Amino acid sequence: MQALLDTLVLAQYGATALSAAFNTWYFATYRTREGRRRVGAAVMAVVSLALAVESVAVGWLLYPRASDGFLWLTSGTLALAGSLLISTLIILRRRSGRP
Repeated sequence: MQALLDTLVLAQYGATALSAAFNTWYFATYRTREGRRRVGAAVMAVVSLALAVESVAVGWLLYPRASDGFLWLTSGTLALAGSLLISTLIILRRRSGRP
């Protein structure tokens, strides 16, 4: 049972890191139609980068030394949900033809 829980926690933090990295790329390269950068996009890029780094650091470096995997799984759920929601909105926006 512990091996399954370990796998789930690492997969969760890995998915969060990948999703946040995608969001960072999108917001870091975002430009308006006039070619200008937006402050909100820069802020979202920094926040997404922080979430990606945090997910790697906590999920892959600190978790192997932890004792209660269920606590780690539940605490990372909100970060994963938020990051995936932003990624979904980006993908839907891109599919609609908007930058």
